[in-house]
Amino acid sequence: MFRINSNRSLRFTTGLAAVLLGTTMFSGPVLAAEDEAIEEVVVYGIRGSMEQSLVRKRQADHFVDALTAEDIGAFPDQNLAEALQRVSGVAIDRKNGEGAFVSVRGLGPQFVMTTVHGRVMASNVAPGSHDGLGNTNTKSRAVGFDKFQSGLVQAVEIHKSPRADHVEGGLGGFVDVQPRRPLDLGKRHVAVSLDATRNDLADDTAPGVFALYSDVLSDNLGFMISAQFDDRELRSDFIAGDFLGDPRTTTVNGVEMTGYYPAQLRSELHLSEVERLNISSSLQWRPADNVDVTFDLLYAENSSDEARHMSSFRISQGHPRITDATVINDNGTGVFTSVSTSGAGAFIEHATEQVDNEGLNFGANVEWQATDRLNINFDVAYSETDSPITNRDALMRNTRTQMTFNLFGPGGMPSMTSSDNLADVNHWSVVKQSIQKHLVDDENFQARVDITYEFDDGWLDTFQAGARIYRQDRGDTARYLNSRAFLNQPVADFGGVVPFPESDFLSGLGVLFQPGIPNPNFDALQETFITRPDDILNGRGFNTGTEKSLSGFTQQGQFNEDINHEDDGDAIYAMVTFSGEIGNIPYSGNLGVRYVDNSTGSVGEQAEPIDIDFSDPASPEVIVSVPEFVDISHSYSEVLPSLNLKFDLRDDLVGRVSVAKVMSRPRFLDLSPRQTVQARPRTMRGGNGELDPTTAFQVDLALEWYFADYSIASIGVFYKDIESFVQSEVVPTPFPGVTDPETGQPLVLTAFRPLNTGDSDLTGVELAYQTTFSNLPAPWDGLGVLANWTYIDSGSDFENEKTMASYGIPGMSENTINLTVFYEKGPWSARVSYNSRDEFLDDINGGFSGHPYFVEDYDQVDASIGYTLNDNISFKLDAINLTEEDVYYYSRLATAQSDYRVNAIHTGRRFQFGVRWKL
Repeated sequence: MFRINSNRSLRFTTGLAAVLLGTTMFSGPVLAAEDEAIEEVVVYGIRGSMEQSLVRKRQADHFVDALTAEDIGAFPDQNLAEALQRVSGVAIDRKNGEGAFVSVRGLGPQFVMTTVHGRVMASNVAPGSHDGLGNTNTKSRAVGFDKFQSGLVQAVEIHKSPRADHVEGGLGGFVDVQPRRPLDLGKRHVAVSLDATRNDLADDTAPGVFALYSDVLSDNLGFMISAQFDDRELRSDFIAGDFLGDPRTTTVNGVEMTGYYPAQLRSELHLSEVERLNISSSLQWRPADNVDVTFDLLYAENSSDEARHMSSFRISQGHPRITDATVINDNGTGVFTSVSTSGAGAFIEHATEQVDNEGLNFGANVEWQATDRLNINFDVAYSETDSPITNRDALMRNTRTQMTFNLFGPGGMPSMTSSDNLADVNHWSVVKQSIQKHLVDDENFQARVDITYEFDDGWLDTFQAGARIYRQDRGDTARYLNSRAFLNQPVADFGGVVPFPESDFLSGLGVLFQPGIPNPNFDALQETFITRPDDILNGRGFNTGTEKSLSGFTQQGQFNEDINHEDDGDAIYAMVTFSGEIGNIPYSGNLGVRYVDNSTGSVGEQAEPIDIDFSDPASPEVIVSVPEFVDISHSYSEVLPSLNLKFDLRDDLVGRVSVAKVMSRPRFLDLSPRQTVQARPRTMRGGNGELDPTTAFQVDLALEWYFADYSIASIGVFYKDIESFVQSEVVPTPFPGVTDPETGQPLVLTAFRPLNTGDSDLTGVELAYQTTFSNLPAPWDGLGVLANWTYIDSGSDFENEKTMASYGIPGMSENTINLTVFYEKGPWSARVSYNSRDEFLDDINGGFSGHPYFVEDYDQVDASIGYTLNDNISFKLDAINLTEEDVYYYSRLATAQSDYRVNAIHTGRRFQFGVRWKL
């Protein structure tokens, strides 16, 4: 609610009925204060949400942007990530076509702290092997905002500069999620909305429901609970062509050719059923005039059941059987643009993944106004994510499959055709079947006390000091049971093959890939774990127990990826806030310092290569010693000063300056001292339990012009000087006691080990503009616009060993643009939103190939239209990704100047229709 007095100045009170109404309403003069009659105008809808966001931004004494509840409810966005992408300086990563992860000012999700009412949230990212495009941000501290539905919260604030009382950990910034509270809502509110989401590609219409009840039970007691649930089916069509890590030489028709050629070309169909349930509840109690007690609960349950259908054609082992090829010279680097072979390794796989992800965030707060000047705040919180995951797969192959590969096929993507009858059951033989189980548990306990003393006069307003203790325990246990007991046996003996589930697969990408490839009989192969246990136990392969056991997932094993990590520490801070005038210019701000002391413990296992099994050249294995667990302890401390200044240059003009030091802690994956080896390519990867945090010195400047109601034009400049980025040190490591069968020489593995070796800096500019055109003649007076542009330039020493070139910070896009045009008049409202993000570096070392890996430019158009029938009922129709944009990925090879597309994903568009009722 906004109260507007006779001279039209605005002051923010309370009220979030915009969430419940979703329309614009006005009330007449109803209020008198101190004998001065004022006109009260209650503004809901798009304009109301714009003003709420601007009030939060303008009144803040540091750099912050906000989305209010109406922003989130009114945009065509179905989760918090897709809502946050509208904010300047924010970019998102997508999974399965839906926004998932948030980057702030060019720094990726692992550098963004997420809090709930200022309390640190445990990571809710489960390390599944499917999930659209793989293990994005798993085993890190990142939070997936796709787990939170848009109806969940009252507001989301994006803090770009810190205060000393803010929790440390956000190198790029931190996002504070603020669910509703009853005394903020005021009187009784009841709201229910029903919706149906149509996914064109999945050919599915899914239900959703949102409900809220909030009441002020007495003058000093309020209770609120809200819940949102949806059940959807998703589909992703995916194609990828991975290059070999090193150039190879082959002779074709007497001509010797050298260059990079694809290790494989594969296609994947992902079919998922996803259920999301979010519950938010709050109890507020004021037992005395000077005491406020609040209990908050936020619960999120996300379960997914995904099937992956994969076809893969691998030529890295079959180059002696190449019958034809074409190679080009790209700036001194040879690149095979076409390859035909009489003996490629063709693989078909059916895999499933079940993930049950539960997240709980509980907080209790007591605020005591001890005296007129002294305020004491006690807060305790607990956050936990629990994710049991089960993966199963069945894999078949034929190592003598004819294949023709073209690097530049339709759509600019690699293509593949085969003259063999791939639908013939006799073409395929069994490779393996497996069961994999993961269990992730991330717990975070935290408690803090804040004391604020208010001064009577002078330029000092308050002195604030506080302390925080925290303990985070991260457990990530993986167990694998792989059976090759029936290796090379005919598929016909195990139920044969089954038809591919989708006839229009890959048609949305327009690529050329061999059609009609069948699937393994997944059920028949998986049943052998039960029906033929003796064959499984006595056959080839490996299991997880020190003794062979089909149920030994809880035993320590020879192949796992355990991560056990703890952070144990405390932080103290002191800060003053101040205000005054310099000449005729009012100023305000804060100055403080935060001290952080952190102890870490990392437990993992290490094993050394002792042999290499090359009996199956298509799938060689490195044999390792019995693993030994190691426990590494480490400690560090950081001093984090901060200064924020705000100048009210005119009634409508605000200037800001901020200087601070910030930090982010390393990923759990990088901290784990585990060590794993890969036979093809010859690599060894491990973590480092002695990593320090990444830190940055940052400066922010901004000028904000509030030139009319609901309006702002602003420009901001920011700079970050970043130290101790975690980068992989790449070292060829020989093992003299192990002979490599392919070379006859001692085995050499390329070892990747993370170190605090990367320094970088980035400079950025943010421009934002929003306004309504209420002065235009009807009916155009309902028009408005919101727009922002962020430009970031990075000077970085992120070097790739293969290209010998430096690249910008992973996850950083040079340009990000958002534009929304809306119309709101009477019962109607409508929006069209455009989002554009430049390409960005996804992985400096490109997985196992070692080539730098990029995500291409991406543009998306969303739209919505709403109609308010009366004070109680409203309707809304949303369209997401109207133009059915696809996401593309490319690699850079050595000194080559061209970019080579390797991956693409097609997810289609979505429509959602909803009706809302409120009391």
